[in-house]
Formats: sequence, C-alpha cells, structure tokens
Amino acid sequence: MSSEKTAIISGIYGAFYLIKPLAYITNTPLLAKPAGKMRLKRPGKGYDKARENTFAIGDLVNFDDIEEGQRDEMQAYIRVLLPRKNLIRRAAYQRVQVLGANIDRVVVITSYHKPGFSSGFIDRVLVEVENNPGIDAAIVVNKSDLYSEKTDQENRNKLQLYRDLGYQVFEESFISGVSKPLETCMGTGVTLFIGHSGVGKSTLLNSLAGKEIQQIGEILKKGRHTTTNPFLYTKDNSTHFIDNPGVREFGLQHLLPENISSGFREFQPISCRFENCLHVEEPDCGVIKAVEQRKIADFRYQSYLSILESLSEKYKTRKGNYWSRG
Repeated sequence: MSSEKTAIISGIYGAFYLIKPLAYITNTPLLAKPAGKMRLKRPGKGYDKARENTFAIGDLVNFDDIEEGQRDEMQAYIRVLLPRKNLIRRAAYQRVQVLGANIDRVVVITSYHKPGFSSGFIDRVLVEVENNPGIDAAIVVNKSDLYSEKTDQENRNKLQLYRDLGYQVFEESFISGVSKPLETCMGTGVTLFIGHSGVGKSTLLNSLAGKEIQQIGEILKKGRHTTTNPFLYTKDNSTHFIDNPGVREFGLQHLLPENISSGFREFQPISCRFENCLHVEEPDCGVIKAVEQRKIADFRYQSYLSILESLSEKYKTRKGNYWSRG
C-alpha cells in the first residue's frame, strides 16, 4: 500500500479505534474499525490475553478510507497490522494491559511530594523496559520546588544511583516550565509516559505537545469516546507522546523470574555458582554477596525480592517487608 494509507493508532474504544494517517497528521484523527478477520480476538488465557485487543496504541496499520456517501460514523477500515518492534505492558488483576507499541523511550514520572517518591514503582517500570531491548528510559522527578533536604535527601541519593546505572534523571518543577535538557531528551519518535496520578503528566504533555491535548480532549468529550485508556498525542509527523492515566500499581506477572533478574542492570556483570540462580538463598550467589559488600544498593535488592515474590500473587503486585542487609 502507498504511504498515505499508513496510520498510527492513537486511541482505542472497545471495537473502535482512532488513527492518524502518517502522510497528513492532523489534530483530528479518523474513527476506524478493523475489517474482516482483523476483528477476531486473540486467543489466550489469564495473563496471556492482552485485553483481547488486536491492536495497541502506537501500532502502525494500513487502512482504506470509507467513501463519504458510505460513511455512518466510521471513516476508515483497518486492513493490516504492520510488524511491531516492541510492546510495553503491565499486569493487573488477571489480565495484561498493553500500554504502547513501537516505543522509542519510556519516561517514568514521579514527584517528591503529593504524591510521594516511589523507587519501587520506578524499578518495576525499568524492569519492563529492560526486557524490551532498544527502548531508552528516563526518570523525571517533578515538584523539585517542594524538595526538603531533611526529608528527601535519601531519595536524591537513590536518583544518583539511577544515574550511575546509566539512566537519564531529571529533577523538575513543571510550574516553572520544562527544562531544556528534558525537552531535548524527548527528541523524535514515540515517548511513553508512565506515572501515578498527580505527578504532573498532563502539565508536561501540554508543554511538549502544545494545544493538541486540549483539542483532543474536546473530541473525546463527545459522546461515547470519553476514555481513561492510553492515548497518543502528536507534536509533528515524527514526534509522538503516549499518555497513560495515573497508574496505581505496575504488575509484572506476565514476566518470568529470570526476566526480573535481567531487568536489574547491576546484576548483569556478576557471576553466581548456578547459572539459573534467582539470587534469593542459593549458595555462592554473587548478587547476595555484592549486596552484603554494598556493591549493590540495598533498596534495589529489596525491590527485586518484592517483585520476584509478587509473581506468585495474581491479584497483588507488591509484596514483602524484607529485612535490610548490612
């Protein structure tokens, strides 16, 4: 198909989709539905059934326009789902929610206060990113104007550890605008934002994407298209932002224990006695030894144990109150 028939999926509403043609991206997407066999649900059970949606926000598809005289509410038919390069997901209550496809970077947003800083939430998002090669990750801490050396120094120390691990970290105060380094970090491509409610995602998106968020918001308020699902906003033909409503928990039950271990960068250069070591109580475990020697931060190891234990709980994504080593 020609390039004018390729679009990016920007919104999902049950069996209907909003798509933005790549050749003439505008603030008003087309309302589309899959044609023929594309409507069939994916097979699978439990965490293998990704919300029964064939498509995800950020998917590239080929489509046909519906001629004016034949339109009701639909404006296009989706014909083909193009190959994906990656897929970011989270598990929640016996299902997997797909947050975005074809992602270039994930930005996890937290804040010093209202709501508070959560390194455990950050770690969970980073584990999912590390299991999707080719995606950059950045951490943004908003409300730096509320920073208190008395209460927040420990969290700032944690941020330095993330920097040491190679992640980009930004301390921001969105009420004063978005810093140039953070804006530059966004670059081109598709950026996925993840964070709790109240951390300032909407303020950041408004600053980056301009008026489109308000314009799209007006479209979504019309009738049944109001949604709390992820949505893709466009700055220009090569720059897109996927916003997710505030996420309370970020479950990883769709991953295997070995995926959790591979999601911690500092574990990778360390050797253990057993190749399949889970770094819990195995003899001659290099990771446990590194924690005891303070070569691996204790809070990161506790986060690892918590995630690992949560895999056995289908309805809980946070477990454990682990003792501190050393």
